Amino acid sequence: MYNKFLEHLLSNDPDEVVSRKGVKKRKFRYALLRPLLILFNPYRQHIVKEGDIPKGVPKIFVATHGFKDDILNSIIAIKEQSYFLFGNIEMLLKSIDGVLSHIFGACVVDRLDPKSRAAAVPKMERIMGFGTNILIFPEAAWNLTDAELVMKLFGGFYELAKRTGALVVPLALHVEVKNCYILKGDAFDVSGHSSAEARMITRDKLATLKYELMERYSNYSRAELEADGRPLAKHWEEYKAKLKNEPKFSVIEEIERGFAYKDKNIVSSCEAFAHLQDIKLTRDTAFLFNRRTLE
Repeated sequence: MYNKFLEHLLSNDPDEVVSRKGVKKRKFRYALLRPLLILFNPYRQHIVKEGDIPKGVPKIFVATHGFKDDILNSIIAIKEQSYFLFGNIEMLLKSIDGVLSHIFGACVVDRLDPKSRAAAVPKMERIMGFGTNILIFPEAAWNLTDAELVMKLFGGFYELAKRTGALVVPLALHVEVKNCYILKGDAFDVSGHSSAEARMITRDKLATLKYELMERYSNYSRAELEADGRPLAKHWEEYKAKLKNEPKFSVIEEIERGFAYKDKNIVSSCEAFAHLQDIKLTRDTAFLFNRRTLE
């Protein structure tokens, strides 16, 4: 299938993609159809705790990102109609999920297009101006890292909060078999912070919530995990492969990593040793490839 009628959502002009009437319709649809979202959710959702989240004020929900249905489960858990920032153009135009996203409210951004990324905040600002909330996944890519509870965050949610006066609400999701556990933190104000401070504080809040869920619902001993003779690293790679096989459009880990926030002050090991690919192996340069030198 190809959803040509959704191509207009790729426009960078907020006036072309958002209207007061459209927001009003989606508020009505959400209230009417939320029970169906719960019914067709492939996970049994458990909201473990809800923080202090005031009603009747604009809010930006920021959620962790790492499995196919985290958007669906976030939309259900929020319990208020919220447009979400949607960055999978292929899924938008070539699947029923794109149609459903449009029905419930999606602000589309092409992560490969700098102009589209720049237009995302003005489009979301217009959406919030018509009286609804926004859901953002500020990691901007699936977190399939080996050691980070939450990857570094992009600052779009901060810019949007500054423009609209909205509160930020952290939302952590964790799956265990066919259960989705969710913690909703307290709403907080970022207006008194710089972008860097707000991103650091928000990331810390998300990581704390995520760790609490993992500690409570995924508490396994090393002996249990290695009972079948396979090392932990093997289990982790198989788990990631399972997650990546769930979407109708396969998630390629290398591509997703390319969308994640890149700190210019941190050099990865791949970048640090990239120059070795350009060195011709000779008797004089062989020492550069010595294992002790690389370590």
